[in-house]
Amino acid sequence: MIQPLFNLLLLLPLGVYLRFYFKRSFKFVILAGFFTALFFELTQLSGLYGIYSRSYRLFDVDDLMLNTAGALLGFAIAPAITFFIPDEERLINTAYSRSHRVSYLRRFIAFMIDWTIIAIIAVFVTIGGEAIFVSNVIYEFSILNILRYLMTIIVFFVIIPYLTKGRTLGKAIVHLKIVNDLDQPPSPNLYMVRYGILYGLIFTNINLTVTMLDLTGTSNHLNLLNYLIIISFFFTLVFAIHLLMSKLRKNEPLFYEKISYTHMMSSFSLFKKKR
Repeated sequence: MIQPLFNLLLLLPLGVYLRFYFKRSFKFVILAGFFTALFFELTQLSGLYGIYSRSYRLFDVDDLMLNTAGALLGFAIAPAITFFIPDEERLINTAYSRSHRVSYLRRFIAFMIDWTIIAIIAVFVTIGGEAIFVSNVIYEFSILNILRYLMTIIVFFVIIPYLTKGRTLGKAIVHLKIVNDLDQPPSPNLYMVRYGILYGLIFTNINLTVTMLDLTGTSNHLNLLNYLIIISFFFTLVFAIHLLMSKLRKNEPLFYEKISYTHMMSSFSLFKKKR
C-alpha cells in the first residue's frame, strides 16, 4: 500500500503547479507527468547514467502509470488546494520584495560557495605539487603560504569582482553584488580595503583562535598560548557582537564596509508577469 500511495503522491505537486502557476491544459499535464515519470524510470535503468556499472532497479510500468496519475490528480484538485494559497500576483509581489533583502543567511551562503569553489580549484591548480590557492596561512605559517593566501584573495575577491562588476562566484549564484556608496561598481582599491580587513584581519584572526586551541595539548609555552587565545578570542567575540548589533539595527553596514565605502546589494531582477 505504501509504495503505490507514494508513487501516486510523487508528482501530485507537479500537476497542481502546472495548473495553478503556468495555467497549463489537461493534455499538457498528462504529457508532462508521463515524461517526468519516464525520466525517473530511465534514470534508474541507466544506473544513474553510468555511475553504477549496471541498473540498480528495474523499469516498472506500474510506477510510470501511478506517477502520471498523480500528476493528473494534482491537476484535478488544484482549485481546492490553491483556494488556501495566495494568488499569483501576491506571490510575485512578495517574491519581488524579498529578493531585494540582503540577509546574513544569503551572505553566508555566498561565503560558503566562494570558499568551497576555491577549495575545489586548489586541488586541481598546482605548481610542483603545491596548490596555488589556499584558505589559511596559519597551519603552515611561511612566506610562501602568505603569498599564496594573498594571491587567493586578490584573484577571487579583487580581480574577479572587478571584472564582473561586484560579483564573486558565490555572490553571482545568490544574486548579490558589491557596490560603492553611489551603488556603482567599486574600484580595485576599495575591494582591497574591504577584503583586506575581512580576510586579512577578521578571517585570519578566527583561524588563529582555532589553531591555537588545537595547539594547547602539545605546546611547551602554554601560559603564553593561553594569553594569545584570550586576546584572539576577544577580537572574535567583538566581531560577533558587532554582527549581532548590525542585525538588530536592520542590517546596518558592518565596520569594514564603512571603512571601504562599500556595501552589498541584491542584483536579482524579478519582472512582474503581465496579465
